[in-house]
Amino acid sequence: MSFGGDKSSGPVDARDSNSDLSTAPKRTEGQAERKGSSFGAFATICCVIIGSGSLQLPLTLKQSGWIGLLLVIISGIIGTYTGMLVIRSLYLMSGNK
Repeated sequence: MSFGGDKSSGPVDARDSNSDLSTAPKRTEGQAERKGSSFGAFATICCVIIGSGSLQLPLTLKQSGWIGLLLVIISGIIGTYTGMLVIRSLYLMSGNK
């Protein structure tokens, strides 16, 4: 039985070149080498998270009202204070990091 205009007459052979999807594509001579870094990936993820959070903020404030604005400000103060504590703790032992 054939569906969708398939013109093959038999079962797919396991040695068929299209059936092996686990191999990565081979690089040709004219193709540039990838130069991504872990820091670049980290920066991209941070930008996506911060961007989507800042786009969601107006709707969140509309739904929560003034109490939501107060909570955002308190969260910012707590985050800043925590960051200051982390930086201070780096220099606690013997004056260097």
